[in-house]
Amino acid sequence: MTMTTNNDRMMSDYLRDLEGELADLPPERRNELLADMREHIAVSRAEQAEDDEDGLRAILHRLGSPAQIADQARSDAGLPAAGTAAPVRTGHSYETVAVVLLFAGLVVPVVGGLAGLVMAWLSKVWTGHEKLLATGIAIGTGLVIGTGLVMGAAAFLVGLGSVELLLIIPIVTTSLGAPAAGLFLALRLRGR
Repeated sequence: MTMTTNNDRMMSDYLRDLEGELADLPPERRNELLADMREHIAVSRAEQAEDDEDGLRAILHRLGSPAQIADQARSDAGLPAAGTAAPVRTGHSYETVAVVLLFAGLVVPVVGGLAGLVMAWLSKVWTGHEKLLATGIAIGTGLVIGTGLVMGAAAFLVGLGSVELLLIIPIVTTSLGAPAAGLFLALRLRGR
């Protein structure tokens, strides 16, 4: 009875240490690893002729230390190894450039707005939902306002054909829509 109690305690200590080492993993991955380890240890113990301390130590030794298992799990998850800090970005200079380029769509139509949207999509600060909304704002605002302005102006301008209209609409669209997207992203950037 005492040997089983000692083995249970040794296994509990090992799993507790492992759980501590895995603290920086996402909870679902951490719980999955702990469940797999519990099951592996239980199966290995059941396969032994005797459930003694030496046998359990051998099982735990084969598994590796909790630190080794956690380092491998971090590596598999693309996280930095224990004791190394992930690079800390200060400020939002990249995102600021993206917002400025979106506003530059007023001065440099098409190119400024598109460059700003591409940079926004490459940013890790804004969520995918925010990026999608910004893209929708840029296109939607530009299309609604731009098309209305171009059509209204075309009514007053004699000789403006459909080809010219097709060339002007994207320019007006991006020059008006991109700054609206820039304003949205700038507001979302505040406080981060």
